[in-house]
Amino acid sequence: MQILEPYYAFKLEVPSEYVGRAMTDLERMKGTIEPPQLEGDNMLLSGVVPVATMQNYQREVVSYTKGRGRLSCVLQGYFPCHNAVEVVQETNYEAELDLADPTGSVFCAHGAGFVVPWYEVKHYMHIQTGIPVLGEEAAADIGNDAGGWNAGSGAGRNTGASAGDGRNAGAGTGARGISGRSVSQTGSRSNSGGAASFGADEKELEAIFTRTYGESKRKLSYDSGPRQVVYDSGKYAHTKKEEPVEEYLLVDGYNILYAWEELRELMKVTLDGARHRLMDMLCNYQGYRKYNLIVVFDAYKVNGGVGSTEDYHNIHVVYTKEAETADQYIEKFAHQMGKKYRVTVATSDGLEQVIIRSQGCLLMSASDLEEDMERVSRQIEEDRGHLVKPGKRYLFADVEKDLAEYLEQVRLGKIPAPAEKQ
Repeated sequence: MQILEPYYAFKLEVPSEYVGRAMTDLERMKGTIEPPQLEGDNMLLSGVVPVATMQNYQREVVSYTKGRGRLSCVLQGYFPCHNAVEVVQETNYEAELDLADPTGSVFCAHGAGFVVPWYEVKHYMHIQTGIPVLGEEAAADIGNDAGGWNAGSGAGRNTGASAGDGRNAGAGTGARGISGRSVSQTGSRSNSGGAASFGADEKELEAIFTRTYGESKRKLSYDSGPRQVVYDSGKYAHTKKEEPVEEYLLVDGYNILYAWEELRELMKVTLDGARHRLMDMLCNYQGYRKYNLIVVFDAYKVNGGVGSTEDYHNIHVVYTKEAETADQYIEKFAHQMGKKYRVTVATSDGLEQVIIRSQGCLLMSASDLEEDMERVSRQIEEDRGHLVKPGKRYLFADVEKDLAEYLEQVRLGKIPAPAEKQ
């Protein structure tokens, strides 16, 4: 049995510079995406996605594409739920506790009903069902193998002249007999001495099982009465805590320099200054986000370049070797580390975004990185504002404005103090 949920068939058309952001969002929403198709200056993404995860996504598309993106959805059908385990855990459903739709049978005793599992129903029945129990079947098989219902002192079957002219099971010397049991002409068997019937009852079988295999862990219902079920709320409230995954952020250095207006203008004056300005901004960003941040710069045109790596404060800076571009370095890193860690790549190169996406990594466009860094800067300023400022602190420095003005008037003697009024 599976839990189903509705799915959309969607078509998302966005400018090529935002295809990475769109693919990341669809992956986060547990969608299935077809290969992107180029239509003019835009990229067309299609596939299926759960309805529950795509609520209000049209607003986000309009926001990050600045009104140039379009999203259309139609109901595709019902498919297996993408988070069935979480749904079941949230409901705290336990089949054994569902009295409205019980898994077993309901018996009544003393005016009250109680649920009995299927494997214990036989011990609670008090009406014959017509289905032979184990002892009767075994007796019939043994009787047939012996050549009749009763083997007398001689050989063969002993057929008496009863009123029903049937075969009676007598008691012969040295013979196996079934007392009190007869078979009529129609072939049906009747039991008049159930206590002396062939075979063993449940308790005898349980004793044999215990001697052979040890004590049974299952507690029989006829020893303990109606089964009592106790619900343990803590059993379902506890969920296994996932271990944190190490995160990496790779930044395509020159792609960001050309994408951000501030750095693009600075590059016209000094390229080295623009690089260091970007590195300083990334240092602040890393201090807040705690990523393993790596910024990669092209050096493929440097003759004889062997590549280099250096630590700049709390980030890593990589200069590629001769004939190696930053895209190649990032793609190789994503292929090696994308399966083990959570890797995010910041670039607006459309082709590189598609390649990185195929390696299972997350994508962030240059504009997305700039917006996130601005949010981080504002958050840092807010956090700094809440810190205690160094220097002297006065008695009434933190009181409300109206109260501060009143106390200042009292201090200057313009308003008499409450004690002086009395």
